[in-house]
Amino acid sequence: MFKQRQVLRTLSAPSKRLRLLEVLADQSLRSRTAMARQVCEAFGFTDAKGRAQVLTCMKALEKLEQRGVIALPPPQNNHRSGSSPRRSSIALPQPVDVPASADRVRGMRVVLVERPQQRKVWNTLMHHEHPRGTTVFFGAQVRYLIDSAHGYLGAVGFAVAALRLAPREQWMGWSDQQRRAYGNRVRCLNRFLIRDACRNLASHILGCVLRRFSDDFEERYGYRPWLVETYVAPPRKGTCFKAANFQHIGYTAGGKRHADSAEEVPKAVFLYELDRDWRTHLGDPKVEIRPALAPHDGMDSDQWAANEFGGAPLGDKRLSVRLVKSASLLADVMRHPLTAQPSHDAAALKAHYRLFSNKNKNVSSKNILAPHRVRTIDRMRGQDTVLCIQDGSTLNYATRPGCE
Repeated sequence: MFKQRQVLRTLSAPSKRLRLLEVLADQSLRSRTAMARQVCEAFGFTDAKGRAQVLTCMKALEKLEQRGVIALPPPQNNHRSGSSPRRSSIALPQPVDVPASADRVRGMRVVLVERPQQRKVWNTLMHHEHPRGTTVFFGAQVRYLIDSAHGYLGAVGFAVAALRLAPREQWMGWSDQQRRAYGNRVRCLNRFLIRDACRNLASHILGCVLRRFSDDFEERYGYRPWLVETYVAPPRKGTCFKAANFQHIGYTAGGKRHADSAEEVPKAVFLYELDRDWRTHLGDPKVEIRPALAPHDGMDSDQWAANEFGGAPLGDKRLSVRLVKSASLLADVMRHPLTAQPSHDAAALKAHYRLFSNKNKNVSSKNILAPHRVRTIDRMRGQDTVLCIQDGSTLNYATRPGCE
């Protein structure tokens, strides 16, 4: 399996320095590109398709020059460093007659950006309409345009992921060695633009793009990514990402990305699993974060109420204990009033009513059902298919005068 080449790390190693200086001493190498190509050949720096990693190697050589380790000839081209991507100075026309919901959009298609003119359109959309503007992507990258009969509806761009990201490293649980070897398997959804407020359009586009992204990336670079990360800055909530099955795993630290950049606010980090077997590819055993229960587990014993409702976050442990007793009490008189049994415990009955009339804001239906909800999800996790059925029936007794 293809592992990420550690070009700069390899060339920076003291054991490799003599060999690097020997390669660069060749007087026939008159340009930086020629030097980078020769270094790639000498050290075996190739990508998954066997192509020399010239650009990556050139950037590594420039960093070594900045550190004073090597000397490079001056650049031979006249391109300005940090020049803006090619784009039009005039914004593109807005899409017309866009319907209210995504299912009514006509002729929508995801277009892989491959030609210069498509790249210019993509840059123009980002420059004029994206909150963060256009950007220069480095490394392996894939861009898409979202076209339709109404006009361009948006654009999407994937590039390299963050070198280090605390929420991601904690969620993945991989070692530094694994991160260095397989960091290229995590890609960043760096730009996402939707041009019209059409219901469900954003999540629909995300689904369409993610279904083909792995194939397009492999076709271009020779290996498949495992995960996609993205960031959402406040006040946005990332609702479309949640609808597209991204997982919210934490927040960035904020601060500055570069010395000359402005302060960044902490952003929500979302992660999408392109390959559910990525842990296996890492060589790690499968980790069950929560157990998978059978439908009847924990329900056939005297402790069923404690299993389903114990530990509810009601703000007081005594209230949680009372909730378990109330659940048992209700089960004993199923379909009958609590006072139906002659042997009912008056004190327990009074405590039950006191619990549900408690003014504490923590005693809510959400908190009461919280442990039962977790157990329900654990049961769902053990099934291949789960049907979530809603009954939309309504009953109207207005025409039944005999019914109160």
